[in-house]
Amino acid sequence: MENQQVQQRLMEATKAGKISLLYGCIQDYPKILDSIDEIPFVNTPLHIAASAGHAHFALEIIRLRPSFGKKLNPQGLTPLDLALQKMEELSPEDLDLRSRITSTISRLINFDKELIRVKGKKSFTPLHYVAKKGHIDLLAEFLYACPESIMDRTIKDETALHIAVKNSKQEAFEVLLGCLRRIRHVLGWKDDEGNTLLGWKDDEGNTLLHIAVSTSQTKIVKSLLKMKNLDKNAKNLDGQTALDIAIVNPSEAGREIKEALDHAGASKSASPPKDYSHAEFFKSRQTIIEFVTREYFYQGRALTMETRSAILVVAVLIATATFQAILSPPGGIVGGTGDNNNQPTTNENHINVTIMSTTANNHLIPTNNVLQISVWKFKQMSI
Repeated sequence: MENQQVQQRLMEATKAGKISLLYGCIQDYPKILDSIDEIPFVNTPLHIAASAGHAHFALEIIRLRPSFGKKLNPQGLTPLDLALQKMEELSPEDLDLRSRITSTISRLINFDKELIRVKGKKSFTPLHYVAKKGHIDLLAEFLYACPESIMDRTIKDETALHIAVKNSKQEAFEVLLGCLRRIRHVLGWKDDEGNTLLGWKDDEGNTLLHIAVSTSQTKIVKSLLKMKNLDKNAKNLDGQTALDIAIVNPSEAGREIKEALDHAGASKSASPPKDYSHAEFFKSRQTIIEFVTREYFYQGRALTMETRSAILVVAVLIATATFQAILSPPGGIVGGTGDNNNQPTTNENHINVTIMSTTANNHLIPTNNVLQISVWKFKQMSI
């Protein structure tokens, strides 16, 4: 009962933003913050303070308990999510509270920029949220603090770019695109890696270009078409290219977009989408390339460089002997080898003798590796 009373006092201190009352609660019950942290989904004091715009109290709480910054409440929202949602609910007259919440959010991300990347319900991050709502000032601030957050995806494989385009937030898209152009060198990306991000597909296989065309956002379409190496003919899960979508749009915007795509060299889908099946892959015959690659990989992990070199020599000997067998006439005798009955030794035996001789002289190849590189196995590579 006493602990419950302390928790109630902590709630009142949080709503008032009184740090002195917070420490009074801690003095009476030192494990008060621990007890809250043990609950998997809960509105922490940080949730409440951030959404009330109590910047100093919020900073004191996150300093004492950094884990609260990544804690989800029962609605799947982080403290930043809740603060952003509260801002959205405010009326235009609540300018003071809006300003205090904005300041609190800024102070929190200055304390820990990774808060921008914490995933809440449906894997939405605070960056996704501001992109959806078109809060370009906060969007720019988030990107400046944590540019890597532009790569984060929701459970629908949407980046902030996808979300901005889907919600027709032209300015938010421009901020994100401008950020992408500038951070390539900061993040050590090559030029084509930035375009790869622009070509990412959501769970329906739609790229940014697909989405912009289907929603008749001419400016965004033209901006994307200016990007170098952008795949203009990518197909979604329905097998449609951006031009396929534009063709069925009879509006003026649709015709303008179609002209822009034609001018950029975009094309229609030439064939229906081909289903990719892992089952078909495993049912197919193993190729020689697959076999050699796999064997080299597994042997390379365990063997020394000296042993690998010896195996390479053996492989060359096997290949040489195999070609000699092809070129030799039937019944040909390999010089210097034969059994007790003076019968010619087969080319296959000659190969094995060569391998064992190499092993005996150099002691580089273990016996089990000799067996693995036998002529019999060489003949089975296409199986």
